Amino acid sequence: MAEKNNFIMTASSDNFNASGNDAQDSKTGLSPCHAYSLLAGYEIEGGPGSYRLAKSSNPRNIRLVQLRNPWGKGEWKGEWNDNDRNWTSQLKSELKFKS
Repeated sequence: MAEKNNFIMTASSDNFNASGNDAQDSKTGLSPCHAYSLLAGYEIEGGPGSYRLAKSSNPRNIRLVQLRNPWGKGEWKGEWNDNDRNWTSQLKSELKFKS
């Protein structure tokens, strides 16, 4: 609803890096205690090789968020990163995926 109404949306990362520095986490690619622009949210249905945009909400759906780092550096390294095998050409097309 917020996205459809053009509201400003944000997300933040937790302080998972106890050292207190701004270095990106090597597992996730996120910076600790950092704010991100939340560009969009999606629900995905299906399974490996057949994921697609969900037609209706379901607790079994996968929820994805599209974030932008205002610092302009760093990439998500976990599941559903730009090179993850879960991305199908159909899903990339439906979500207007750009790497």
